[in-house]
Amino acid sequence: MKAPVPELAAPRASLAELEAFLRGLTDAAYAEEVPALGASIGGHTRHLLEHYLILRRSAPGGTVHFEARARDQRLAMDRAAALQTLAQVQGWLESECEGLSLDQPMAARTSTDGRLEASVVCQSTLRRELIYAFLHDVHHQALIAVAGRLLGLPVPPQLGKAPATRVHASLATVPA
Repeated sequence: MKAPVPELAAPRASLAELEAFLRGLTDAAYAEEVPALGASIGGHTRHLLEHYLILRRSAPGGTVHFEARARDQRLAMDRAAALQTLAQVQGWLESECEGLSLDQPMAARTSTDGRLEASVVCQSTLRRELIYAFLHDVHHQALIAVAGRLLGLPVPPQLGKAPATRVHASLATVPA
């Protein structure tokens, strides 16, 4: 049996945690804007899913431009559509990515001043961009966890916790 690839296993596990949380929500809670954050759980879910979707469209060997997302409001408002898209992303990570060389070159385009036409292109790899998408995913899951708590929802304690935070917490509980 092939050893799990951390760059694929980590986002799969993270998205599985998100899926479990989203399945426990009502459609209303998913779409409700949290004034303190200026967004909903659905808005943050849409945002993180679109990062994976644009990476999927760009790999292998293309140029990933995370700012050129679709910003599909259906994913922010419709929990079922978001769960379906999440399953597609999971499928991509579980099947298509397994067969790709994670070190294959690709380019990453980003705006440094908020204007898409004034963007910078740099060389990258699929591995690097998967790691970026995963860490960006965790960041937005942290905001989702805050939104859930502000809405009075039960939030799993690990939702949105960065890998380094999880490691630190586990080390802190080991007796000296």
